[in-house]
Amino acid sequence: KGEVLFHSGDVDTPLYIIVSGNISICSDDKVIAEEGERAVINELSVVSKEPRTVTAIARKKTRLLSLAPRPAFDLMWERREIVLKIIQTLVQRLRYFANK
Repeated sequence: KGEVLFHSGDVDTPLYIIVSGNISICSDDKVIAEEGERAVINELSVVSKEPRTVTAIARKKTRLLSLAPRPAFDLMWERREIVLKIIQTLVQRLRYFANK
């Protein structure tokens, strides 16, 4: 609880899958999303070397799977259904923020 997974501005941060718990995604000290069990966090770090634009904070006791960017990219290359799921997640986020 309270642990920061990554800060805005960080680079080369891992991809995370939430096993249990809850992660807040924050921008400018404002919570913009809450992610729970089975959510993928920081998927953009795998496909982009750009600095993070948000901060992720565990809001309660949370268990995560963590993959460094290169192994995560290799896994996506081998398992295309993972790429499809990430694209679907990104589209959902774009639609959500487009309607705010």
